[in-house]
Amino acid sequence: MKSIIPPVRIVSLLIVALLLSVASSAQTMMPLPNHNTVYSGSARGYWFVAPIDFTITGLRVPSQAGTGGQYIHVMELHTTPPIAFTAQSTNFTTLTYISNATNGVIQNVNIQVTAGDVIGIMGTAGTGNSYATGAYTSNIGGQSVSLSRLGYQGHITGAGGAPQYWGVAAGASGSISRVEMYYTVGPPCAGVNNMSITNVNSTAASFSWTPPVSTQGYEYAVTPTPANPTTGVTATTLTNGSVTGLTPATQYYLQVRNQCQSGSWSKWDTLSFRTLDSCSTPRGFTVFYVDSNSANIGWTAVLTANTYQFIVNQSRNTPTSAAGATNTTNNTLSLTGLMEGTTYYIHVRSLCNGDDSSGWMLDSFYVPIPCRAPQVSITNITTNQGVASWNNVPSATGYEYALTESPVPPPFGTAWANTSYYLPFLDDGKTYYFHIRSHCDDRGVISNSDWGTVDFETTPVGIVSVGNTESKINVYPNPVTNTLNVVLKASIVSGAKLELIDITGRVVLGKNINAQQTQLSVTEIPSGIYLLKLYNGDSVDVLKVTKR
Repeated sequence: MKSIIPPVRIVSLLIVALLLSVASSAQTMMPLPNHNTVYSGSARGYWFVAPIDFTITGLRVPSQAGTGGQYIHVMELHTTPPIAFTAQSTNFTTLTYISNATNGVIQNVNIQVTAGDVIGIMGTAGTGNSYATGAYTSNIGGQSVSLSRLGYQGHITGAGGAPQYWGVAAGASGSISRVEMYYTVGPPCAGVNNMSITNVNSTAASFSWTPPVSTQGYEYAVTPTPANPTTGVTATTLTNGSVTGLTPATQYYLQVRNQCQSGSWSKWDTLSFRTLDSCSTPRGFTVFYVDSNSANIGWTAVLTANTYQFIVNQSRNTPTSAAGATNTTNNTLSLTGLMEGTTYYIHVRSLCNGDDSSGWMLDSFYVPIPCRAPQVSITNITTNQGVASWNNVPSATGYEYALTESPVPPPFGTAWANTSYYLPFLDDGKTYYFHIRSHCDDRGVISNSDWGTVDFETTPVGIVSVGNTESKINVYPNPVTNTLNVVLKASIVSGAKLELIDITGRVVLGKNINAQQTQLSVTEIPSGIYLLKLYNGDSVDVLKVTKR
């Protein structure tokens, strides 16, 4: 036979179950020591190490502290006491600050605490502390916890609460200020994951995160301080956002928290970033290589610049548009095709996000004229003399020459101001070397060229010299442009040949001959002065030829 529970009994059981359910979800107050006295010199409190995960749901300053408004500051301490009151620390994060709340009323909060967090709580009624014996052993969720003395050498009635703190070592004696802390035990509400910040420029940024397992939405704020935000908070169900109107070159903190369920929030997750500088005009122009037709130049990189525009010309006038400008992502340039002895102007500007551009930077550089060795020719060669002549080298202030019988240039020679030199008292049939170099001054840059050397041979006795009217060679036209006609006045011996020699002694053209008349094509050789040599048996005949 089944037993039947009377209806009245069923109702009683339901009421008991309801009461048990309410009791199990109710907040619990962490036990505090008894009140001893009131102290109002400075703000005091207590600190402890969280033994388990729990959520602070309420805070209240006991009425024994006085009748003034409640001021409560809850911190996460990042430097664990002991800290002397003469060396207060600012290494903390504010979890909540309550200012001038109604006396005696529990203040509802939602502060997630993780096991191992170092929590500090200060609280006064007005400026009064409810003093009690410190190093008090309390418990949270049945887990033992020691409440030790915490203080600030001032009052927390100002904006933001205590700017710093000090405290005794865990378990050390010293009065604490009593602040009731109400809590619930359980795993904390999970925060967001993988916070990232993108598209940062001088005044804006974008950000995103990935959701936790359980969420009903989020709140975020972008602030210039890492403290938990109390204003400027935006609610959203999205996992991304953006902010504008930021100050350039400023440190900011993105803070995001997750709502697990109504009234239950995660801790604020924080990620810092710095806005970029304003779109600045490039500075720090340098020239780190320059020669007679090229240069490497650069400038200091602008953080906010995506690209640069540059114009290189011979005008110092600021460009009025981007016409003729070239874009580059580099802050260095390799310029070619420059003209020596020319001053160039470089105009550069930054191109930044949002089609922003800076003003034009103006600077200049000079392409120097190299100190080159002269190009020498030896003419009017006879058995005992000759004439050395050379081109006028740009930037040269003078020259230095030496006449030797060795191809090795000497360590020094004789200074000379002109571009020709008469070479007397030579020996017949001997090879000589004429060495010459330039002394230059280009805008105060003093330098010497390398030695230039040309060899020549005086004619032996009995051999017709250059310029002799009895020469066995006749040429036309002279000067010549394309084709040089050569007429030989003497009989041709087997093996006769012609050589065209430049001023360095290099043979640029050669031709075997077997007729009284022949032609040499000189179209492809450079303009200059050359020697035409005829080797005809034992005879050598030389004639000067000019190529246009």
